[in-house]
Amino acid sequence: MLGMCSKKVYELIHNGKLLAIPCGKKFKVAKLSVIEYLLTDTAV
Repeated sequence: MLGMCSKKVYELIHNGKLLAIPCGKKFKVAKLSVIEYLLTDTAV
């Protein structure tokens, strides 16, 4: 959905720019969080 590699997405999660819920070894990211990130952050 973001068109980024998974490493960059994990970096955004750890920096607090993208909200996610840890689920085991993976993260669950709500679609609303992705849309909010795309609308507010111009660094994409």
